[in-house]
Formats: sequence, C-alpha cells, structure tokens
Amino acid sequence: MKLLGIVPLVLLAFLLGVVGASFAAKEALPHLMFKEVRSPHDHDHTLEVIRARVAAQPGWRITAEIDQQAAILAGGGADVGPYRILKICNGAHAARMLGSDDRRYFGVMMPVSVAVYERADGHTYVSLVNGSALSKIFGGDYDEVLQAVRHDMEEIFRFLHLSFDILD
Repeated sequence: MKLLGIVPLVLLAFLLGVVGASFAAKEALPHLMFKEVRSPHDHDHTLEVIRARVAAQPGWRITAEIDQQAAILAGGGADVGPYRILKICNGAHAARMLGSDDRRYFGVMMPVSVAVYERADGHTYVSLVNGSALSKIFGGDYDEVLQAVRHDMEEIFRFLHLSFDILD
C-alpha cells in the first residue's frame, strides 16, 4: 500500500523536473547557440572592418551582403534600423562539410551568416551562430570542420574580443 502512495509523488516530481528543465533550456539555449557582441564602432565602420578582416583571412570571402533593412521596408514592414547580413564562406571548409552525403543537409547552415545591426541603445552589435556549441551537438566530422571554422571566425572577429566558448 505504501508503494501506491509513493508512485504519484515520484511521477509528480518527475513531471515538475521536466517542466523546470524545459524552462531552463528555453532561457539558456539562445545564449548558448548565438553570440552577440557590441561593436566599438558605428554600423558602417563595423561593416568596413569585417569586410577587410574577411578578405585578410586566407580562404575566406564574402559571398553575399543583404541589406535587411531595405528588404523589410520593400516588403512593407516597419523600419528596423540599419541591419546587414553578411554571408561568408571558406571553400575548403565548405567542401569538407558537404563532401559527404551524410552531411549535405548541413548546407542550410551555410555559408556563415553574420548580422550587423543597431539596437535601440544606439550601439552597433554583431551576432553569429555559436559554432562551438554546434560542434558539440553534432560531434564527429562536424566537430572537426566546425572547430576549424570557429578558429577562423575568432580570428576575423578578434577586434570584438569574440570567443565561442560555450560558457562565455
């Protein structure tokens, strides 16, 4: 009889744990999966610095630059302020990632997207996906390629003191 009284308490504790873990994950995941860093420069100068640093990093190039503010306005949306998305690619890293049929779907995450925008506080920010967190999620060959990309991204964005450590 005592066992029957304990089972509902154990189930309740389990459910409360699941709910609590879900709320914790909802709060933590955005900070783990994305990096946002305030730039010491204004929007236009931040873009100039990034363009120059990408060009100086061996194997990397900007494949597209999207004026997201203009696209939003052209689509009838409200003005979000200066907002650019740079697509940057390293052909060797891309070939390694997409060279296996098992990893081709990962192209949806490529090339690397970098957002440069102004927030309401008047400062310019740069955001990227946290490649270190992604590499740990996928592991194996993904980890090897993503760690190489991470190293290059940290070099390109060194002027922002950007680090992709998971616990940063």
